[in-house]
Amino acid sequence: MQENFKSALDYVNENSKHNVWKIQPLVDDFDNYKSRGFNYTGKYAAWTHGDCWSNNLMFKYRANGELEYIKLLDHQLGRDSTPVHDLSYLFYSGASKAEFDKLDYYTIRVFQNSLGEKQQNVIK
Repeated sequence: MQENFKSALDYVNENSKHNVWKIQPLVDDFDNYKSRGFNYTGKYAAWTHGDCWSNNLMFKYRANGELEYIKLLDHQLGRDSTPVHDLSYLFYSGASKAEFDKLDYYTIRVFQNSLGEKQQNVIK
């Protein structure tokens, strides 16, 4: 993984030198950044899937084409972490530029509120 960051840094250094400062800290202190990402201990920790991308999702549609529900598969990487990891991995691994352009504050709030409701139901 660190090699990927180094390759990205080399590319940026060759093509967009003014952006090197954005990637250089990740390469210089890679182990610390990786550890912080995998060992989240913040107050918003929850059980997360850990590999939340389109190939680990099954979709069921109604006869009219409307989405009925989604099931997550392949739970071997689940861990306590921030739900932002799953959400961002889902978007970054499968969303097109057009879908990203539609992503807005409202979408994130819907996710956050839905997660909060589910957590409250578990606590009850």
